[in-house]
Amino acid sequence: MLSYTTMAKRFSLVIALGALLSAGFAHALSPIEDVIDAPISGNPSLAAVKGAIEQAGAKRKWAMKSVAPGHIQAMQSSRGLMARVDIKFSRTSYSITYHSSDKLKYKDGKIHKRYNQWVANLSSDIQLALFVL
Repeated sequence: MLSYTTMAKRFSLVIALGALLSAGFAHALSPIEDVIDAPISGNPSLAAVKGAIEQAGAKRKWAMKSVAPGHIQAMQSSRGLMARVDIKFSRTSYSITYHSSDKLKYKDGKIHKRYNQWVANLSSDIQLALFVL
C-alpha cells in the first residue's frame, strides 16, 4: 500500500501534467489557410457563380450578405466561436479570405484550426455547386 505522502506526490504530478497538456493544446494555432483564386471552369454567368456560393454557404449554415458585385461577406458561428470571411468572385475564380473572428484566438496570421475546417468545407461545397452548373 502506498503511503499518504507518495499518493499526494503522484496526485500533484498528475495535476501538474494535466495543466501543462491542456495549456499546450489550448494555444495550438494553425496558419490561416485562405482560398486564393480557386479556378471556375466552364463559362458561368456572375449570377450563377453567386448562386452557387450562396447555395454552398446555406448548406453549411453560413450567413451571407452581398456587399458589392462579385463580393459576399459570410459569417459562421458555432458553440460561441465566430468567423467572418470575404468571398470575392468573378466568372473565372473565387477567393475566400479572413475578415474577422471572435474566440478563435486569431493572432499574427494564426487561428484556431476550426476556422480552416470551416473555410475548406465551404470551398469544397462551392466547387461542388459550381460543378453542376
